[in-house]
This record gives sequence, C-alpha cells and structure tokens, in this order.
Amino acid sequence: MKKSLIALAIAGSFASTAFAESAVAVYGIVDMGLVSERGNIAGNTQKLTSGAQSGTRLGFKGTEELSSTMKALFVLETSVAADAGGFNQGGLAFGRQSFVGLQDNFGTVTLGRQYTPYFLTLNGADPFASGMAGAAINLMASSGLRMNNTIKYASPNIAGFNGEAAYGFGEVTGESDKSRLISASIGYTMNPVSIRLAYNNRRNAADTASSRNTLLGATWDFQVAKAFLAIAENEGPESSPLP
Repeated sequence: MKKSLIALAIAGSFASTAFAESAVAVYGIVDMGLVSERGNIAGNTQKLTSGAQSGTRLGFKGTEELSSTMKALFVLETSVAADAGGFNQGGLAFGRQSFVGLQDNFGTVTLGRQYTPYFLTLNGADPFASGMAGAAINLMASSGLRMNNTIKYASPNIAGFNGEAAYGFGEVTGESDKSRLISASIGYTMNPVSIRLAYNNRRNAADTASSRNTLLGATWDFQVAKAFLAIAENEGPESSPLP
C-alpha cells in the first residue's frame, strides 16, 4: 500500500502540470549524414545515417514546484531513425530516457530508464561527445550506456565535488542478482580542470558471472585548446550492453 501511495503521489503531481506550458518543454534534434564505410567483411558501404554526430531524438521534459526547495521532474525521450522513419533502441517508445524524480537541496533521486554514471563520465572525457566515428563508446568497453528499472541518486555540487550512484533491478523473480547493474561515479570540477572516477558492475542474465568496468576521465581547458584523457580497466566476460 505504501508503494502504491508514493507512485500515485508522483504521478498525480504531473497530471496537474500536463497543461502548464511553463512547466513542460518539447525538444529535439534531427541529425542526418552521408557515411562511407570501408574495410567491412561484406565490402564497402555508402549510406544515409540518422544520428551521425548527435543522436536524432524527440523529447518531453517538465518540472513542478512542490515547495520552496523541492520540485518534481520527468523526462521522456525517444530515439528516432530519421533516415527510415522508425525508432532506435530496439523500437522502444522512449528508449533514450524515461524517468521521473524529485530534486531538493539534498540532491536528485530519479526512477526509470537512465544513463549510467559510467557512460556520463566517459561522455564527458570524449572530445567527440559520443558522436562521429571517433566516439569513445566505439573504442572503450562498458557494460551499458543506459540502465532499466533504475533508481539513481545525484548529489548537489559541493565545493566542486559531486557524485552519482545508481542501481538497476534485474527484476527476475527469486533471483535478485540476475541482470542487475550497479554504476557510480565521483568527480571534481573547477575551471580549468575536471576529473571523474566511475565504476560499473553488471551481472549477466544467467547469474553466472559479472563484468566490471573502472574508468578515470579528465579534461583540462587551456582556452585555446582542450585536453581530454580517459583510462579504463575492464574485467570479466563481455556482456551485451543496453543500447
């Protein structure tokens, strides 16, 4: 009963804001590019690609002030394959992000499908920001960009320090460890330097092994140029990451 009451309270807060233009925003990106791939086993390929630099997307996000310090928030974001008119992430309706949460001076708690703290660390240390062929996600292993069934806490910024911790429930009856994912990061940012340490631990669906990823990412802004650094250690078997 308590669980139902909490869920209804959060859902109810957004039911009253659905028609408030000041609280809800619609946003998106349409990115298309001509791509030539060489060296494939099947031969060279020329194609039109959606999301060559930035993922094509359509999103809805909103906030509602609950008190002088607390607000509710939500994000629903779908990935669009603009070249063919379909959806990415296996056809999920809101495969990029889908979560609801509360934000206060203590930080932010969100529930739903979200980016892992590990991926956000890698993205921040990537000069291509996870776009184009040189994207770090094409070069460095991880056990997922996003997490399903996730509760995540993001701390406020305190003297340049902040952190994130997330737990993704496997939701397998009687087997709590199957497919579960744990991800966390801690970092310091104060111009011109930013440094962050992240960790991922994902249990496979058979509950026989787990993959572990540790990443140190850093940037230094020289104004005329910016330096990027990422060092990672990966342990355990390869796992199929969530797109």
